Amino acid sequence: MLIHKEATEVTGEHEKGPIMNLVLVASMQRIEHYEIAAYGNTAAMAMGLGGEDVAGLLQQTLEEEKATDLKLTAITQKSLMSAAMGESMEQVAPAKKRSAA
Repeated sequence: MLIHKEATEVTGEHEKGPIMNLVLVASMQRIEHYEIAAYGNTAAMAMGLGGEDVAGLLQQTLEEEKATDLKLTAITQKSLMSAAMGESMEQVAPAKKRSAA
């Protein structure tokens, strides 16, 4: 799966820590967005073909995927982003001090 390959490549570029956590959640959200699109389209096709029962089940799964995406966004906003940005700023600050010297 291309999304999995992309996630593997991106995570290989970072050391463990807050930035890696942010990258992992972003990769998970890409997968959720793919699933949201897939379930949404499939539910619409099932409804168009007269499969209301199947469409209903697909719609339930779609709502679960959307809820997962919202949870991942909340995790990012509440804790991961500030930790990752703090680490990122710590990495930039020493470089600025060296260049000013």
